[in-house]
Amino acid sequence: MRPYDIVVRYGGDEFLCAMPNISRDAALDRLTAIAATLTAAGSGHSITFGLAEHHLAAVDLEDLVAQADADMIATRHPREEDTGPS
Repeated sequence: MRPYDIVVRYGGDEFLCAMPNISRDAALDRLTAIAATLTAAGSGHSITFGLAEHHLAAVDLEDLVAQADADMIATRHPREEDTGPS
């Protein structure tokens, strides 16, 4: 993480991270690298994350968190038609 990225505990084992001035692709690369580092550290170390992006100064925080949560759930549980028999 960069020194000016903001990470806060959202609840239980959930955290929110604000990463200003970064593209979605760059944020995905950073978080994927962090996930790989944690996985390499040994069993029991992992993260699952979702991303949400906004471009306006006035953003509804609840909607942004809901978008990131939906993205995380989609990452955890790929669509059944993608994993089911053909």
